[in-house]
Amino acid sequence: MGVHPLQEFPAGSSRCPLEAVFFPKLTPRERIPLPREPRVPRPVGRPRDTLFEAMAKSAVRSIGSQVGRQVVRGVLGSILGGGRR
Repeated sequence: MGVHPLQEFPAGSSRCPLEAVFFPKLTPRERIPLPREPRVPRPVGRPRDTLFEAMAKSAVRSIGSQVGRQVVRGVLGSILGGGRR
């Protein structure tokens, strides 16, 4: 465990914070422990999809996007008068 780089040193000390990081000579009592991130428990979610479920979802999305694209083309075509000459 290393020394915190922002540790204060006594007045008149020739040691700089970088020296303490790279050449720690402090006793364990003089060291400041590094702050640690608290562990956050992972949320319990839904299990991953099976191969069949993933394939079915992909097929439904593909069909849905094709139908949606055709509807949008039809609406825009009727509004803009496309296809008639």
